[in-house]
Amino acid sequence: MTAKINKSVEIAGTRYEMLGTMNDGDCKVRLKNTKGEVVEMTCDSFIDQLNNGTARYL
Repeated sequence: MTAKINKSVEIAGTRYEMLGTMNDGDCKVRLKNTKGEVVEMTCDSFIDQLNNGTARYL
């Protein structure tokens, strides 16, 4: 059995670990910052930030 490695992402200078996506009517990305706080953002917002360069995979 292998451990699942979550992807790291940096958004506006803050590093997050991607926990996954969920769909409760709106697609959301779940992220955990270095303090252990879980943050959710819409998938559209996350994709827009990747496209405009304010977010990047590490």
